[in-house]
Amino acid sequence: MLRRIAVIVVMLLICLPAVSTFLMASHTAFAQEETIKLLWDDAHDQYYSSSRFQTLFSSLRDQGVEAEGSTANLTLSVLQNYSILVIANPRAELSSEEITAVSEFVKGGGALIILGDIQYDDRHYGQPDNLNAILEELGVTDQVRFWGTNDNGDEIYDAVHYAGASFQPIVTKEYFKPHVISVGIEEVVINSASLIVTNPDIIVATSDSDAYAMDTQGNRHASGYVPWLAALNVGKGKVIVCGSSKMFSDLAIYNVGTSFISYKDNMKLFFNFIWWLTGKQLKPPAQITLFIPIVDIFGVVAGIFAQYNFRGNVTKLEKYAVIVAFIYAIIAVIQAFMLNTIVFGLVLPNWGKVTAGIASENLPFDLPLWFVAGARYFLAGIFEVAAGAILFAAIMWLDREFDWGLAKKIGYIRE
Repeated sequence: MLRRIAVIVVMLLICLPAVSTFLMASHTAFAQEETIKLLWDDAHDQYYSSSRFQTLFSSLRDQGVEAEGSTANLTLSVLQNYSILVIANPRAELSSEEITAVSEFVKGGGALIILGDIQYDDRHYGQPDNLNAILEELGVTDQVRFWGTNDNGDEIYDAVHYAGASFQPIVTKEYFKPHVISVGIEEVVINSASLIVTNPDIIVATSDSDAYAMDTQGNRHASGYVPWLAALNVGKGKVIVCGSSKMFSDLAIYNVGTSFISYKDNMKLFFNFIWWLTGKQLKPPAQITLFIPIVDIFGVVAGIFAQYNFRGNVTKLEKYAVIVAFIYAIIAVIQAFMLNTIVFGLVLPNWGKVTAGIASENLPFDLPLWFVAGARYFLAGIFEVAAGAILFAAIMWLDREFDWGLAKKIGYIRE
């Protein structure tokens, strides 16, 4: 009897690790299959409401993330239905009850992304006080907080490494610290407020050494390696603090002609946020980087052809240019629908390579990718037909002045 019991005990000891491993693997597989649910807070007068992140939302949904904006008050009963809460620069204060609910959600195992915004001159877009109130309730302001107040916030500038303007600094991989959030990041562009970080272990990214942070009064309060991205554990949950809402939006990068979210690794960075917060690595959409500036040739050739055939008849040239412009627009729209970018485009990539729609800061409505591409290429078609016609007319004028005889050889002037 004792021998049988001993055999059973030994067998259990042998099998227990295998059973444990199987159960853990099963639990992990189940966790991986759980749907990630993301709530974007739209209830506090956010300029950066979910409507300005449609490209990001579309990409997340393609990977199975249930992402939605909500104007409902933030209560614990609401938040418990989600994996991740995003609060992007609320211009209205959260109530004490909402802040408490957010804190309980995070400390109970939820994930929170807090996104700030910049301030400059008399335009105080960022609301550091509103965001710091959340961080204070979480008990982490001794480690990280947004610089300044609602009356005097700041903005990070870089006059050496930037995209389009100095208030749009470029941050390369050298300024990302080793972290899950940093994996695969080569380059992003930001438009960001700065963070005060007293715990260097939670810093994920800073600016480069050429950058500085300046407040609304024009005072530089920080220079070189300015923190703008941090990540930390709070209770059973996780929190990401980022100085920029704009960098993940559909808003256009000034003087570049594409949206922030479509710039190099900006999208990937947000996907890495999801990875660190949930443990589930999603695949960001592949970016089509191929760009062949060849379309211009057809417009210029069409203009030369029109000038040759219409012999300078302006009315006929105008009608012809409009037809060519429509063809240009159709080419752009088809590419936009099929590829979500422009591959065969115009010489100037900052204007000719359209990769995203534009969420306008000055218009009450947003412009979809296909519209932006179609409008640009329609105008380009008219311009390039005109350029071809003018080029041909100039050559014919030189031919007359210097008596080359070219017009007669090509049959432009008949004897």
